Amino acid sequence: MTRINQRTNIIAQGAHVLAVLALTSAALSQTTAPASQPSSGPATTTSAPAGVPDLCNGPLDPYDAGAERNKFFQAAGVDNELNQQEFGADQGKADGFVRKFDRWQTMLTFDENRNGTINWFEADAYRQDVRKRLLAQFDLNKDGRLAGPERDAANRAIADGWPERSGLAASRPTLDRFSGMSEAQRQEMAAIMESQRRAMMERYDVNHDGQLDEQERADMRRDMRRSDPMSAFMDRFKLKQFDADGDGQLDADEQAQFDQFNSSLRDMGRQWGRTLMSAADDPQATDAQRQAFRAATMVEGMKMMRKFNAVMDIDGDGQVSIEERQAFSQHMSDGISRYMNSLVEQCDTNESGRLSDEGRRQLLETIDGDFRARIKKFSADDGKPTPQTAVRAVADFMKDMGVDLDAE
Repeated sequence: MTRINQRTNIIAQGAHVLAVLALTSAALSQTTAPASQPSSGPATTTSAPAGVPDLCNGPLDPYDAGAERNKFFQAAGVDNELNQQEFGADQGKADGFVRKFDRWQTMLTFDENRNGTINWFEADAYRQDVRKRLLAQFDLNKDGRLAGPERDAANRAIADGWPERSGLAASRPTLDRFSGMSEAQRQEMAAIMESQRRAMMERYDVNHDGQLDEQERADMRRDMRRSDPMSAFMDRFKLKQFDADGDGQLDADEQAQFDQFNSSLRDMGRQWGRTLMSAADDPQATDAQRQAFRAATMVEGMKMMRKFNAVMDIDGDGQVSIEERQAFSQHMSDGISRYMNSLVEQCDTNESGRLSDEGRRQLLETIDGDFRARIKKFSADDGKPTPQTAVRAVADFMKDMGVDLDAE
């Protein structure tokens, strides 16, 4: 049985696009980060006080782990490890990972493997600890989010130098999120990352000086975006569905409509993350139970990464080349297009090929319903998802797209 079937049959039942894309993108960029614990409750925000930007939204409350992960890898470069020089270079960038409240020495206390750099697992643990300390100080009603005067006070404090000026010292995370990974698994992760680093250097280090300059990094980022299956699909989707005058670009009104739809899609993805990580946010769970859940999630992520690598390694040499990664990404992009087009046809009530406002709403509801049906299918009798639930659901969906992660 081939790993990538030539006859790809995209069905529109029980699929969840964003969840599988998050895992696929993670595999393509050689990260193994599990879904991170987002803020509890709805992602409610209020406008920041006059003159003070909303510094909480994204990195802290609500915590957008997916967006922050992308920013982190942009800052960390080819080896996916953030060092002090890269931290400094990213500081002050308008859309960078490093924010006003971040301090290198504080972040470095989360360096679990003591290699002097920060990987995504460690950065995620650091950010969640910062968020915990922020809520402890400003979430006065203890509802797990900042709104109204609470949010205003938090934004003012960050703008004024929080947490240093608050007197709150940096702390180690309560839970060791890496305790579930054995030494062999840690070594395996390091080997995979080193393999990726070598492949990236071989491809993009044009002047062979052993490092990537700004132009070489720009070339790498350009190709990574091109090889992101979700980005490739959305570039086509937004023109087909939102370019009403057909001039090949979006004007201000068309872009605003697309941005609203895309924001709804991302919000839905964050809600799925809350669903999958609900056990880690259960107020009745003990610290040990939450730690065990996160550890199991991390181990399952490692298993899934192995499967993705095996699928992408077309020539079977044990290494995933840039070309193999791009070929797999193209296959995924084609599959996503066929799948989404089948859903668009279902929701295109006026049969014009372009969805109405109602059709877009139906499309979002259909995708969300498919995701929840798939999770329910693979959840235990009590309906609560486990780390294995997400892996089984993704593998099943990938099979629908013609990619058999379980094939020998």
